[in-house]
Amino acid sequence: MKIRVIPNAKTFSLKEEDGAWVARVPAKPVGGAANKELLKQLSKKFGKKARLTKGGKSRIKEVEFK
Repeated sequence: MKIRVIPNAKTFSLKEEDGAWVARVPAKPVGGAANKELLKQLSKKFGKKARLTKGGKSRIKEVEFK
């Protein structure tokens, strides 16, 4: 699943916009905090463990679920 991440938002949200998934994450992009928050929220939302496969330092991420 490809997701465009927007850090430093007021609350977490995940929406499909123009055919792409966009996640707004309240954490700042410092020290991987935004990535950790994204994976935590996705795991909670889908009930499966989320793992980052690409895009550790990019706003475009690839996530897989197990």
